[in-house]
Amino acid sequence: MIYKNPRTQHSSQHMPGILCPNCGNFIPTSIQQILFSNSICCPICGLSININKRKSDKALEMLKKIENAQKKSEASLQISK
Repeated sequence: MIYKNPRTQHSSQHMPGILCPNCGNFIPTSIQQILFSNSICCPICGLSININKRKSDKALEMLKKIENAQKKSEASLQISK
């Protein structure tokens, strides 16, 4: 599950990420990192969280759709400028 960073005050400053199940630290991440990496590492305690691509197939497909929608939105913003 991806969480918004609880340490930021303004919505424009939110960074996606997850909470470390070991130490509770916020681990910043991105959709691309989740899609293309095999693991995410906590910078505080060093826990490596493996991403099981096979078991997460449906969630990863949804993230791909979100990423594509973001790219289309950014492209249309560039065109309108």
